[in-house]
Amino acid sequence: MEIISLVCPSCGAQLEVNPRLKQGVCNYCGSSFMIDDQKTKIELDDVESIGYEFERGRFNAQNDGADPELIEAVGALIEPVCELSNLYLQEKSQKGDIKTEEDRVSFLTSDAGKYIPAGGVAAVVMFFAFVLISECGAGVLLGGIILAAGLFAAVYFLQPLCVESMEKSIEGKKRRLEDLKKEIKYFESVLEKYDVNIIPESYRSREAMTFIYNALKNKRAITIQQAVNLLEEEKRLQKEREMQERQLKLQEEQLRLQREQLDQMQEAEEQRRADERNTKIAGAVATGAIVAGGAILSNEKARKAVGKAAGKAAGAVLKGIIGL
Repeated sequence: MEIISLVCPSCGAQLEVNPRLKQGVCNYCGSSFMIDDQKTKIELDDVESIGYEFERGRFNAQNDGADPELIEAVGALIEPVCELSNLYLQEKSQKGDIKTEEDRVSFLTSDAGKYIPAGGVAAVVMFFAFVLISECGAGVLLGGIILAAGLFAAVYFLQPLCVESMEKSIEGKKRRLEDLKKEIKYFESVLEKYDVNIIPESYRSREAMTFIYNALKNKRAITIQQAVNLLEEEKRLQKEREMQERQLKLQEEQLRLQREQLDQMQEAEEQRRADERNTKIAGAVATGAIVAGGAILSNEKARKAVGKAAGKAAGAVLKGIIGL
């Protein structure tokens, strides 16, 4: 039992072998192997080479991907797990519809069913004829009898065609029901073939199972648990992105409110300055008016004083002339 190298013969991962054991197991791919009795010491001469082999072995184990049977099982279980309960409800509903229509056909083809619909139509016509006879005369009754007889005959003879149409509808529904049963039977066979318990119960939804399947298929995960961990990480990141988006929207709203407040403050300041300018202008105008009024008043007084002086001078001249 000779081991050729100190790496896993299956995946190439670097091995750490206990020399007291006769059998080793690879921690990466799970392969087991026998240990040569003469190999009692592991020599690490080249650290870089060992590190490279370790990483290469881990990459090879990861690169192998998940078990193809596991991928097949998860992919096959998606539709049965997600759709079978709905198919059962559809089957129950279709059976109920078929039973209702079969009961109708059974009634219409019975001895009583052949006459009751036609008789019911004729009875309704006669009822309205009797109601209108007091207003429209006896002619209405005769017309009602004729109309009732005609409708009775029409319904009676057309009823088989209606029954035939209903029977065709029932046959079509029965064919669809058989197809549905085949689909249900296939899904049930899938659930019998594959163990649904490989998927945790809380992850048995179309979205979660599709994610797990794609993670396994695309070699993002090797086991169901790894795929579930990736899904939870995706959900966490999605929540963080949504939270960040909400925070950004909140910040944008706050900035918008701040801008509105600044605009309002600027408008108020501009209005205050405009009012202040208008007040100064009004004051200046009022001052000018007062000054102008004072000047006018002064001029008026001056004119009155000149007038009085001129009057006095004229009086004195006149008195002098009279004195002469």
